[in-house]
Parts: sequence; C-alpha cells; structure tokens
Amino acid sequence: MGTLSIKHNYKEERKGVDDVVRNSHNIARWKNEFVTEEMLIANKLPYYKNWFKNSNGELINRSIYDYLRDYLGYNLVLDNLKISNVNGNTQVSFIINYGLGTPLTIKNMELVVANKIDGIIDNSVKSYYVSNYDCKKLTTYGQQRITFTVNGDISNMAIGVKLSRGKYNIKTANDIPFMNGVNNIY
Repeated sequence: MGTLSIKHNYKEERKGVDDVVRNSHNIARWKNEFVTEEMLIANKLPYYKNWFKNSNGELINRSIYDYLRDYLGYNLVLDNLKISNVNGNTQVSFIINYGLGTPLTIKNMELVVANKIDGIIDNSVKSYYVSNYDCKKLTTYGQQRITFTVNGDISNMAIGVKLSRGKYNIKTANDIPFMNGVNNIY
C-alpha cells in the first residue's frame, strides 16, 4: 500500500508484472491487489474471519480496497451468540468491533423479539433497550458482552438487534437479513 497524498494526486509509478512502469491511482490499483489472512495477521490488522467467505461459506478473494472500505471505520459483528434459559428467562449476549474505529455515535442498542409464524415475523414486536451498552468499550477487537434478559421463553421467536445513531439504523457486518432497521439473527 502507498499513502493517500494530495501532493502526489494519489498516483505512484509502479512496475507491473510485465516490467512496464505505469502511473496509476492508488485507489484504482488497490481494487486489483488482493489481501490475505496471512498479510493481515503479519501486519497485526483487525479482521473478521468470515469476511473472506461469501454467503454460502465459500472462500472469496478480497482486495486492499475492500479492506480499507470495510475496516477503516467500525465493523460491528454480532458474534458468539449465546441464548440460555435461566429460571424461565432467556439471556442473549454478543457484539464485537473488528474495525479500526470506535462507534462513538451509536448510542442505542435494543433486542427486538417477535412471533414467528412459518418463518414470517408478525407484528407483535417487543423491544428491550440495553442499559449496559457502552459504545466506548467497542474499540478495535473490543468485545462487549451485552446481556439481555427477557421474561419467558423466546426459543420459538424471531430475534434481532437494532443499533441506532439518532434516527439512522446501523447494519452489522454479518451476512444476515436487515429489515426495518433490525439485524435479524434468529
């Protein structure tokens, strides 16, 4: 990777594999230079292992441009999902930031629970605000254990998470349905 420099107009001279020297824009070139897990590990750069897979679980190539696009800010992933039943109540916990930035403006987090009828979420939505959510704890690789306690059994319910920055809802980096501002996880 080169530097982003206005002085150089984002261009560098670079010798290609055919030994021809060309001037090219870094950003355009980064779309065709690929990054690997090994490169990210060697450079101690954060990433989510499933980022290298498509929705079918097959390995895919990722470019340096993809990495910069996806990881320069925050990259929130609903991960390590654990649903447990404690004294008739259900507890759910998860959320990790794999990005280089901290999501300081995401102030609200809610667990959204709704009835499921043959895989369809009906209109009986209930939201549970998370009082212990603290966006400042979600630094790079910051994993914040968020615990929701819901009265009753929700094993046959649709479960989602809503993160918001004011009136804007945030989609997590997971490859999961995102509808009506809710990341649907179950």
